[in-house]
Amino acid sequence: VSKDGDTSKIIYVFQLLLPLGFLPFATKKLSRYVLVAPILINLITMYVYQPNIRFQYSFGVIAFLFYAALLNLSELGERTRKITLPVGAVAGFLLFSMLVVSNLGYYADRYGREKESYALMTSSLEEVIPEDASVACSTYILPHIADRSVIYEVEYHKENGKFKTDIEYVVFDMRYEAKSLEIAEFYLENGYEEYYNCNNLLVLKKRA
Repeated sequence: VSKDGDTSKIIYVFQLLLPLGFLPFATKKLSRYVLVAPILINLITMYVYQPNIRFQYSFGVIAFLFYAALLNLSELGERTRKITLPVGAVAGFLLFSMLVVSNLGYYADRYGREKESYALMTSSLEEVIPEDASVACSTYILPHIADRSVIYEVEYHKENGKFKTDIEYVVFDMRYEAKSLEIAEFYLENGYEEYYNCNNLLVLKKRA
């Protein structure tokens, strides 16, 4: 792990614990630290997005931390509680302002500009990919066709370092053309053909 990765994970821990006033660690009972242990899931990973508070991977960990914080808070003295809770509230407000509110304008503007494109992509997927199909697709396509029978993220559908060719359709998000074309080339050379190419989508189908 790089030094930058180590630094980002330290920042991540502070972002999780500051709004809770570090209460998950405010105990002398060793058994309580079992509730804090799930944080390691997001720290030992090599997946760059997992130890990032802006993504969903912290939801499960936070549930354990909240529970540990409530248990420990009930055993603290009144004076300590009066200090810890306001500190946590202020830290939570500041982090929310910096990490969420500051980006709302950007995402709202982007959605407004690309709303028509998103709608076309969604309708195209509904028409092109059968409901009972097995599919591998780009990350940002996955939520839109998650109701298919078998579905994978194409970037991770590998075996022994090579992309697996056991699915019927491969769908690429061409807004990220360079990466998509690189993977598509592999499939085109290994039994797939172009089936659909429009509205920022490239769909390959396995040859019969």
